[in-house]
Amino acid sequence: MCYEFITLNFTYLSASEFELDIELQNPKNFWCAEALYFANTELSHFELFFRHGRHHMKFNIPTVDEQKDVAFGGIKTFMFCEGIKDSLESLMVTLEAFIGGLGSDPSKGIFGPSVPEYMEKENVAFLKAGMDYDLVERDIQKVEIDLDTINSGDFFAIMRLDGLDPIVMWGTGSQAGHTTMALRFDGELYVVESQHAWYWPQANVQRTPWAQWIEWAENASFHVSHLPLNAEARAKFNETAALEFFDETVGLPYGYHNFLYGWIDTPHDNWPSLLADEFVPVLFALLE
Repeated sequence: MCYEFITLNFTYLSASEFELDIELQNPKNFWCAEALYFANTELSHFELFFRHGRHHMKFNIPTVDEQKDVAFGGIKTFMFCEGIKDSLESLMVTLEAFIGGLGSDPSKGIFGPSVPEYMEKENVAFLKAGMDYDLVERDIQKVEIDLDTINSGDFFAIMRLDGLDPIVMWGTGSQAGHTTMALRFDGELYVVESQHAWYWPQANVQRTPWAQWIEWAENASFHVSHLPLNAEARAKFNETAALEFFDETVGLPYGYHNFLYGWIDTPHDNWPSLLADEFVPVLFALLE
């Protein structure tokens, strides 16, 4: 905060209009500026305050949906952690962490599936800062696995330094952003998974022969960890039931709803520390 004290008062002027009274006191320096974001699922307004004292803002809420939303939850106010300059720098870093590896054709360079070096660097830095997860580059970056050591039910934990996987890792506390499983069909090794990625040649619930999957995984800059089932878990694994389940679900969509509701299963204890509960519905409204 650039101002030590900020107070806000909300007043209805009519059924279709309300006023915010904002007072900023005790600036920490002469150049103080405070960026505030006023929003709910129907309204979105950004305001930059360069001077202390009182400020008045009127909001028009002409539609029934807007009026109901304000009546139910009011208007939320969010502060930016940094100043304008630092926020713009953070925005550029964020864009670098997400933009790249946006296609499935390996011949397209940075427009293909491979993660560019600048993108990888920013995501490594994010994992260190956000999760204290320190990735150390290895001298040996590709290990050939004896296929006879891979059995149905074995788990492959995958990390792609593409912005999205690190966000999933940060949000869930995991060290993987994507999961797949080995499953043998008539003795042949396949990888089964659900995909809806721009960098992957096919979408939905799918199976891919091992050799083809490895090629696509390398093209997409996957970091893959093979985690075999232990003896107890392998004894419990029902390969026949797994094959039947795959046959029932093959071709179904990726399932963002299932992923989100598997993550968000309590009202307040799912979010990373920097993500306020009140901002979640606003975020989804912005994405929509």
